[in-house]
Amino acid sequence: MLVVILKKTFLIFICVQLFYSLAYASPAGEMAKEQLTEKMRLLEERQEICIEKEKPLPKNILNDLNLSISDAKIALPYWYLVHNQNCIREALGDYYIALSTAEAFFPEEIAMSDGDFNFANRRNLLEGQIKYLALPEKARKNQG
Repeated sequence: MLVVILKKTFLIFICVQLFYSLAYASPAGEMAKEQLTEKMRLLEERQEICIEKEKPLPKNILNDLNLSISDAKIALPYWYLVHNQNCIREALGDYYIALSTAEAFFPEEIAMSDGDFNFANRRNLLEGQIKYLALPEKARKNQG
């Protein structure tokens, strides 16, 4: 829930910045900001679709996967992050292209670091992957 609130707050903040400076933009810069706003909307929409697709884990997931509790604490969050990132991959890529383009026109206002919440997800995924790859091969083969 907190992540959704932070994402919405971030989206509102960026939109306010974008619309404030539209009066000073070149036609191409204006188009870049419009595209960024649209890609942010589509990314948020895709994230909501991905969340709606999530299903609760079965109660007997540990038995079905034959995972120890310690292995499950590593594997399950990693599998979740992988599935989540795969679900938003295309929308996220489009967002970063639009963000980069808008940054080229407005470097004082827009920066790639504005996408930090997604960079944090990628960092968590890579850190989780390191732990996941350290699991016994048997635990990794039981991917959910």
